[in-house]
Amino acid sequence: VNTVEEAIRRVLQIKFIDRAACRSDVEQNFTVECMAKKYIQVYKSILEKKKYEDD
Repeated sequence: VNTVEEAIRRVLQIKFIDRAACRSDVEQNFTVECMAKKYIQVYKSILEKKKYEDD
């Protein structure tokens, strides 16, 4: 969303969202295990970047 008008259009479309599909997506992509893996990836990338900056 880049503009107020676009945000308004998106909010008006909320009633058409498939709630079951949203829940399924969250259950699959935001489990404790999945989030932990994603955080570890972020930490590793930060450490790698820092490693190259220190060289």
